[in-house]
Amino acid sequence: MGEIQLSVQELFAMPENSYQLVDIRDERARSYGVIPGSVALSAEELPESQEIDKNKTVVIYCQKGEMSVPAAEALQEAGVDAKSLDGGYLAWLMEAMKQKEEAKKEEANEHLFAIHNSVANKVASQYGKSFYPRDYVKAGWADYYANPDYMATYPEGARKEFNYMTEWPTATGTTVKWQDSQDGYPCIAKYQDYNQGVAGNSAQSNGITPIYRYADVLLRYAEASNLATGNVNATALKCLQDIQTRAGVSTLTTTTNSEEFDKAVFAERGYEFLAEYKRWFDLVRREKVSEFKSKYYPSSLMKANSHYYFPIPSTQIKLAGWTNNAGY
Repeated sequence: MGEIQLSVQELFAMPENSYQLVDIRDERARSYGVIPGSVALSAEELPESQEIDKNKTVVIYCQKGEMSVPAAEALQEAGVDAKSLDGGYLAWLMEAMKQKEEAKKEEANEHLFAIHNSVANKVASQYGKSFYPRDYVKAGWADYYANPDYMATYPEGARKEFNYMTEWPTATGTTVKWQDSQDGYPCIAKYQDYNQGVAGNSAQSNGITPIYRYADVLLRYAEASNLATGNVNATALKCLQDIQTRAGVSTLTTTTNSEEFDKAVFAERGYEFLAEYKRWFDLVRREKVSEFKSKYYPSSLMKANSHYYFPIPSTQIKLAGWTNNAGY
């Protein structure tokens, strides 16, 4: 027989479609909680059960990992790839709670400054329905859509899957792709978990509206250090690569050419801060409106006055006797 014990850490690391969970506890034990997706069978039923998926690793668990060992051994003798979950349900519960807490800490550490939305406390919030399309199963307001041309250039990976919704269920029971949808645009999915438990259910929502995240610190350093020195130092390169690695992109930036690196950092800011209200300010700050918004630049104040400056506040003009920037 093969190795019989499987740790909860090993279970969490396995692809979800590679194993089947079987709960051999009694009904009373299960009433206090189960591992999601598990099948309930008694140890006696296991060898002959038609519910066992012999094409997957069958992970058997009890309350503490004692009764599941002989049950797994019996299945292994029958030619099934079976494992006993070490520590049982209680070990899984402790690990699940630990991972959930670590995820909360990571999210909390990521946000340096944010608006904390709360429906219950009537705190201003991202509109839940605003990010859903009109032909969604629970009709949204369709206030915001994604730019399909920009989405096509967006690097593939986990971040792209998180940021965009490209197909969705409709009220007729069908699934529609964004190209065939009522408005013909893909959706921004970044804020769609702010939904009061049901997707598109509420006009208001919980969650966080990000203002500054730690990713902004990393990318600002990468940009500023390169622009200030004309050189790409090891820390700047690592800052950019750390963001790309977390995003799950297949190709990391490796260039140490100052101009190429600057372009890579600027592009990464667009990808990372999608729909976080930073893009326009980045375009103005780096004087790139003419490059990226060529349709609007010719008729803009920036073009007419040959500068990207903001107006000087009237109070400062009166106090200091300054002349305002051209065009204001």
